[in-house]
Amino acid sequence: RVVEVPVTLDFVPNKAFLNCKNLEKVVIHDEVVEISDSAFANCLSLTEFNIPTKVEVIGNEVFKGTAININYLPNTIKVLGDNVFEDCKNITSFTFPESLSGIPIGTFKNCTNLSTFNFVDQNAILSMGLSAFEGTSLTTFDIPENVISISDGLFKDCKLLESVRLFENTNYKFIP
Repeated sequence: RVVEVPVTLDFVPNKAFLNCKNLEKVVIHDEVVEISDSAFANCLSLTEFNIPTKVEVIGNEVFKGTAININYLPNTIKVLGDNVFEDCKNITSFTFPESLSGIPIGTFKNCTNLSTFNFVDQNAILSMGLSAFEGTSLTTFDIPENVISISDGLFKDCKLLESVRLFENTNYKFIP
Protein backbone atom coordinates (compact mmCIF):
# COMPACT_ATOMS: atom_id res chain seq x y z
CA ARG A 1 0.00 0.00 0.00
CA VAL A 2 3.02 2.28 0.39
CA VAL A 3 5.71 2.79 -2.27
CA GLU A 4 9.03 4.48 -1.74
CA VAL A 5 10.81 5.39 -4.97
CA PRO A 6 14.45 4.20 -4.73
CA VAL A 7 17.11 6.87 -4.32
CA THR A 8 18.88 5.44 -7.38
CA LEU A 9 16.13 6.79 -9.66
CA ASP A 10 15.96 10.40 -10.77
CA PHE A 11 12.62 9.85 -12.50
CA VAL A 12 9.43 7.82 -12.14
CA PRO A 13 8.90 5.88 -15.42
CA ASN A 14 5.82 5.99 -17.67
CA LYS A 15 2.88 4.02 -16.27
CA ALA A 16 5.03 2.77 -13.39
CA PHE A 17 2.07 2.37 -11.03
CA LEU A 18 -0.83 2.73 -13.49
CA ASN A 19 -4.05 1.22 -12.11
CA CYS A 20 -2.55 0.19 -8.74
CA LYS A 21 -5.93 0.46 -7.07
CA ASN A 22 -4.70 -0.26 -3.50
CA LEU A 23 -1.72 2.09 -3.52
CA GLU A 24 -2.32 4.69 -0.78
CA LYS A 25 0.94 6.52 -0.27
CA VAL A 26 4.03 7.35 -2.35
CA VAL A 27 7.28 8.70 -0.94
CA ILE A 28 9.65 10.21 -3.49
CA HIS A 29 13.18 11.23 -2.52
CA ASP A 30 14.45 14.75 -3.18
CA GLU A 31 16.60 13.92 -6.24
CA VAL A 32 13.70 12.98 -8.54
CA VAL A 33 13.40 15.52 -11.38
CA GLU A 34 10.70 13.89 -13.54
CA ILE A 35 7.44 12.07 -13.01
CA SER A 36 6.59 10.52 -16.38
CA ASP A 37 3.25 10.02 -18.19
CA SER A 38 0.50 8.17 -16.33
CA ALA A 39 2.91 7.15 -13.55
CA PHE A 40 0.13 7.04 -10.94
CA ALA A 41 -3.01 7.32 -13.10
CA ASN A 42 -6.07 5.52 -11.77
CA CYS A 43 -4.49 4.68 -8.41
CA LEU A 44 -7.91 5.12 -6.84
CA SER A 45 -6.72 4.90 -3.22
CA LEU A 46 -3.71 7.20 -3.59
CA THR A 47 -4.16 10.00 -1.05
CA GLU A 48 -0.64 10.79 0.15
CA PHE A 49 1.99 12.06 -2.23
CA ASN A 50 4.96 14.39 -1.89
CA ILE A 51 6.29 16.29 -4.89
CA PRO A 52 9.98 16.99 -4.27
CA THR A 53 11.19 20.53 -4.82
CA LYS A 54 13.61 19.44 -7.58
CA VAL A 55 10.89 18.03 -9.85
CA GLU A 56 10.94 19.88 -13.18
CA VAL A 57 8.70 17.68 -15.35
CA ILE A 58 5.30 16.18 -14.62
CA GLY A 59 4.01 14.22 -17.61
CA ASN A 60 0.53 13.68 -19.02
CA GLU A 61 -2.17 12.19 -16.78
CA VAL A 62 0.25 11.57 -13.88
CA PHE A 63 -2.40 11.85 -11.15
CA LYS A 64 -5.53 11.30 -13.25
CA GLY A 65 -8.21 9.50 -11.28
CA THR A 66 -6.40 9.46 -7.93
CA ALA A 67 -7.68 10.53 -4.50
CA ILE A 68 -4.86 13.02 -3.84
CA ASN A 69 -5.51 16.48 -2.47
CA ILE A 70 -2.48 18.37 -3.75
CA ASN A 71 -3.06 22.12 -3.52
CA TYR A 72 0.08 23.48 -5.19
CA LEU A 73 3.07 22.61 -7.37
CA PRO A 74 6.62 23.64 -6.53
CA ASN A 75 8.04 26.56 -8.52
CA THR A 76 10.65 24.22 -9.98
CA ILE A 77 8.10 22.74 -12.41
CA LYS A 78 9.08 23.69 -15.99
CA VAL A 79 6.91 21.22 -17.92
CA LEU A 80 3.39 20.18 -16.99
CA GLY A 81 1.64 17.64 -19.18
CA ASP A 82 -2.01 17.47 -20.16
CA ASN A 83 -4.79 16.19 -17.89
CA VAL A 84 -2.43 15.90 -14.90
CA PHE A 85 -5.15 16.20 -12.24
CA GLU A 86 -8.17 15.11 -14.27
CA ASP A 87 -10.83 13.39 -12.14
CA CYS A 88 -9.08 14.20 -8.83
CA LYS A 89 -12.23 14.71 -6.78
CA ASN A 90 -10.40 15.55 -3.52
CA ILE A 91 -8.69 18.69 -4.81
CA THR A 92 -10.62 21.63 -3.34
CA SER A 93 -8.18 24.51 -3.78
CA PHE A 94 -5.08 25.03 -5.86
CA THR A 95 -2.32 27.62 -6.26
CA PHE A 96 -0.64 27.56 -9.68
CA PRO A 97 3.16 28.11 -9.73
CA GLU A 98 4.87 31.08 -11.35
CA SER A 99 7.33 28.79 -13.14
CA LEU A 100 4.72 27.82 -15.76
CA SER A 101 3.39 30.16 -18.45
CA GLY A 102 0.26 28.20 -19.25
CA ILE A 103 -2.37 25.90 -17.86
CA PRO A 104 -2.31 22.77 -20.07
CA ILE A 105 -5.24 20.91 -21.63
CA GLY A 106 -7.63 19.36 -19.12
CA THR A 107 -5.40 20.07 -16.12
CA PHE A 108 -8.30 20.19 -13.64
CA LYS A 109 -10.99 18.59 -15.78
CA ASN A 110 -13.68 17.01 -13.61
CA CYS A 111 -12.03 18.01 -10.34
CA THR A 112 -15.60 18.41 -9.16
CA ASN A 113 -14.69 19.85 -5.74
CA LEU A 114 -12.16 22.43 -6.95
CA SER A 115 -13.72 25.68 -5.75
CA THR A 116 -10.72 27.96 -5.15
CA PHE A 117 -7.95 28.71 -7.62
CA ASN A 118 -5.07 31.19 -7.33
CA PHE A 119 -1.85 32.09 -9.09
CA VAL A 120 1.51 32.67 -7.38
CA ASP A 121 2.13 35.29 -10.09
CA GLN A 122 -0.71 36.18 -12.43
CA ASN A 123 1.68 37.95 -14.80
CA ALA A 124 3.40 34.65 -15.64
CA ILE A 125 0.32 33.08 -17.26
CA LEU A 126 -0.03 33.49 -21.03
CA SER A 127 -2.40 30.67 -22.03
CA MET A 128 -5.19 28.47 -20.75
CA GLY A 129 -5.73 25.12 -22.43
CA LEU A 130 -8.76 23.26 -23.73
CA SER A 131 -11.14 22.20 -20.94
CA ALA A 132 -8.60 23.13 -18.25
CA PHE A 133 -11.33 23.79 -15.65
CA GLU A 134 -14.18 21.78 -17.15
CA GLY A 135 -16.54 20.35 -14.54
CA THR A 136 -15.06 22.14 -11.52
CA SER A 137 -16.93 23.90 -8.70
CA LEU A 138 -15.37 27.32 -9.28
CA THR A 139 -17.80 30.19 -8.64
CA THR A 140 -15.58 33.07 -9.79
CA PHE A 141 -12.39 33.28 -11.80
CA ASP A 142 -10.01 36.12 -12.65
CA ILE A 143 -8.21 35.65 -15.96
CA PRO A 144 -4.80 37.33 -15.68
CA GLU A 145 -4.11 40.34 -17.86
CA ASN A 146 -1.18 38.77 -19.75
CA VAL A 147 -3.24 35.84 -21.05
CA ILE A 148 -3.21 35.89 -24.85
CA SER A 149 -4.79 32.51 -25.53
CA ILE A 150 -7.91 30.93 -24.06
CA SER A 151 -8.97 27.60 -25.54
CA ASP A 152 -12.45 26.17 -26.07
CA GLY A 153 -14.34 24.63 -23.20
CA LEU A 154 -12.21 26.31 -20.54
CA PHE A 155 -15.15 26.40 -18.10
CA LYS A 156 -17.47 23.85 -19.76
CA ASP A 157 -19.94 22.30 -17.31
CA CYS A 158 -18.93 24.60 -14.46
CA LYS A 159 -22.46 24.76 -13.11
CA LEU A 160 -21.57 26.97 -10.12
CA LEU A 161 -19.57 29.55 -12.07
CA GLU A 162 -21.15 32.97 -11.61
CA SER A 163 -18.55 35.31 -13.08
CA VAL A 164 -15.28 35.44 -14.97
CA ARG A 165 -13.28 38.62 -14.88
CA LEU A 166 -11.04 39.49 -17.81
CA PHE A 167 -8.36 42.07 -17.28
CA GLU A 168 -7.62 44.59 -19.99
CA ASN A 169 -5.14 47.14 -18.74
CA THR A 170 -6.90 48.67 -15.74
CA ASN A 171 -10.43 48.23 -17.07
CA TYR A 172 -12.42 45.15 -16.14
CA LYS A 173 -14.71 43.22 -18.42
CA PHE A 174 -17.20 40.89 -16.83
CA ILE A 175 -18.65 37.81 -18.47
CA PRO A 176 -21.78 36.58 -16.72
